[in-house]
Amino acid sequence: MKLAYKLWTKKHTDQLRKLRATGLTFNQIGVMLERSKNSVIGKAHRLGIFSQPEFEPEPEPEPEPEPEPEPEPEAVKTSVYVKPVVRVAKPAIAARHVGLAELERDECRYPVGKDVSVPGAHLFCGTPTRDKSSYCKTHHNIVWQQMPTRVRDRGYRL
Repeated sequence: MKLAYKLWTKKHTDQLRKLRATGLTFNQIGVMLERSKNSVIGKAHRLGIFSQPEFEPEPEPEPEPEPEPEPEPEAVKTSVYVKPVVRVAKPAIAARHVGLAELERDECRYPVGKDVSVPGAHLFCGTPTRDKSSYCKTHHNIVWQQMPTRVRDRGYRL
């Protein structure tokens, strides 16, 4: 009966110890002993010689000291007066609060409340609309808000 692998003899084990002590890699030792790298690693691990032999590293040259940078001249502190910007809000057009039957074609259809005199009836803004819109400028900006770029780029449909 032929084995699928080679058995480790005392001779091979001693060679493994010597070659590992010289600093060869497991791959190099496997080539020399005609075995796979993994076979050599496994045997070395079982023998307790898995770690790399310690070599004294060459001393690192001392880095040259960096010249000290020249001090920067001190900045001259000056005070700058910035005139505050005052924004005056434009007065909003007051809603007329009209019922649906009283709305004209170019009047805002934004619901603003309920008509208590008629059950189930709503009141609408009734101010002049923007071009080709059902809402005045104020309510158009409320109804038609642009989606954030992050959501818009994902391609979601609302």
